[in-house]
Amino acid sequence: MRASLLCLVVLATTACETSPDSATDGGPSMTTDGGDRGGDAGAAGADAGPVQSDAGPADAGPPSTGGMCPPVGPYGMAPGDIADDITLMDCDGVEHSLHSLCENQAVWLFEFADWCPPCRAFASSEMNDVYDSYAGPDFEGYMIISADAGFGAPDAADCEEIRTRYGVHMPVLYDPTGAFQTNFGVAPNEINIVLGQGAEIEWIGRYAANMVDERISRTLGR
Repeated sequence: MRASLLCLVVLATTACETSPDSATDGGPSMTTDGGDRGGDAGAAGADAGPVQSDAGPADAGPPSTGGMCPPVGPYGMAPGDIADDITLMDCDGVEHSLHSLCENQAVWLFEFADWCPPCRAFASSEMNDVYDSYAGPDFEGYMIISADAGFGAPDAADCEEIRTRYGVHMPVLYDPTGAFQTNFGVAPNEINIVLGQGAEIEWIGRYAANMVDERISRTLGR
């Protein structure tokens, strides 16, 4: 018996390049370009390499119509590749696997670092509205905490504190090992990722939080 399952996954992860000291100010606002920001410091040393921007090679175009669920390799970390699986823990100790969301048409991942002013600004303003506007059986989102306020590895206490502080509506996961950055070849500085059917990477955007809404809608075919 053959079954055909559509699976479009949207991951929008957000992080930024700044220092822990800047956590006390409002920080820079989000932009849509992929360039460096003046004043960014500290986190740059942790950069895992080049990060795709909102335009150009990072944009794989409209969601594909191919793909398999559950996803199968070979896996990669560039647009057009199939994303490898990753399993992280939520604040309550429950494991969540990326590939377990393959039957969702869209999944959004928002990578959050507590030392990142744009991350905090987005979490305080648009994050829940974006999530709520698409909530339903075909969509899911994760907030992924990649670092604590001092650039250290987050733990369950950080997860709960951030979930409570921002009243996060989507599941909140924490990444103490850097698995998310390793899996997608990104650093903890404002990344949005959209996966298409079968966990195919469609788009990786840096400093592009204002594109998340449009990318989710596009992936859902709306």
